[in-house]
Amino acid sequence: MSQYDDLYDRFSSQIEAFANHREKIEKAKALEGKFNPEVVAKVVNDHNEKGMAVVTEIMTVLFEVESSVEELNSNREQINGGTTEQRNKLEELELNLMIEAISQEDFDAQSDAIKKSLADVDAKLVDIDADLERFNGALARWTELGTEAGVLQA
Repeated sequence: MSQYDDLYDRFSSQIEAFANHREKIEKAKALEGKFNPEVVAKVVNDHNEKGMAVVTEIMTVLFEVESSVEELNSNREQINGGTTEQRNKLEELELNLMIEAISQEDFDAQSDAIKKSLADVDAKLVDIDADLERFNGALARWTELGTEAGVLQA
């Protein structure tokens, strides 16, 4: 479970609520010829108002989402950048093992902690990448929906 799950769930459910209102507007407009134009206009206006209320909710969460994406990207850079020294040390040990400057036992003793640390880092990066992928997907969906609805400018 990620610390960002609640924020993502809130943001994506708001996007889906907005998408639902936009879908209802399009369906109502498609049925204009079968219903009184005033009734269609009332239904369209009603869903426009409800959709705009959801937009207000989205905009209040959007800053938090964008801040979280920046934080995730920053964390990813820090974590990944901090492993360069460890990866070089492991590579040095591997080279020394290959040229028989150290024994397999020495290699194992010296590399175990490095390998565990790198595995932990890789696991953290996988989690960060998963959160980034979810947020970036939701942001792309919001941008597409908001632009189509005229709420956002391209």
